Amino acid sequence: MYLKIFLKVISLVSLVLVGITFYYFYSTSVIKQLNNYTLEKYGEKVVLIDRGKVHTGNMGDTTHKVALKKEPEFVFDIRVDGNLFGRKFVVDEDSYEYAELSFAEYKKLEPYLDKISSLNLKRDKEYNYVSFKRSSVKDFFILNVSDTSSFDYKNLEEQNIARYFKLIEIIKKSGANISEVKIVVRNNYIYRLTIKRPNDINSEQQLYL
Repeated sequence: MYLKIFLKVISLVSLVLVGITFYYFYSTSVIKQLNNYTLEKYGEKVVLIDRGKVHTGNMGDTTHKVALKKEPEFVFDIRVDGNLFGRKFVVDEDSYEYAELSFAEYKKLEPYLDKISSLNLKRDKEYNYVSFKRSSVKDFFILNVSDTSSFDYKNLEEQNIARYFKLIEIIKKSGANISEVKIVVRNNYIYRLTIKRPNDINSEQQLYL
């Protein structure tokens, strides 16, 4: 009888310990702590896109990339002050404000995404459609697209200049304030193109300059 009571007590204690351990690891998980922060500050839940690396070089201080749970294109960074040997961290700063500005420009382009896709230009897998660059310019927004066409790199400009100019026309029509267009070509190897000040371009010939 005493043995049964003892075993029940041991079982109960074990369950309590397991519960406490589970709660500790859950409450100190990266996504849980990030959500606690964004819910308190912005009233929004987030999903973790890219977990920042922790190593002896940064001693736990790292940056996590997240997106709003309700809106995947609303992407921003959260920089944390962590501990190399601990699970808890303190948020140092975030780029929510810049993401909010970028998202406003994305919403202007959103009705034209099908037209952009018809040019074989789609959202690049490494970036969100519109990103914000911190610079001396107050509002510096970058449109990031990936070119999925197959073409000869030797004649890259000749084969693609008309498509890229159509993209510029779409940007103008949308009213989006885009300062740069970055095109990533993924065709056996990576080739990157940058079109500066697209709203100032009025002809295909200007793209050759």
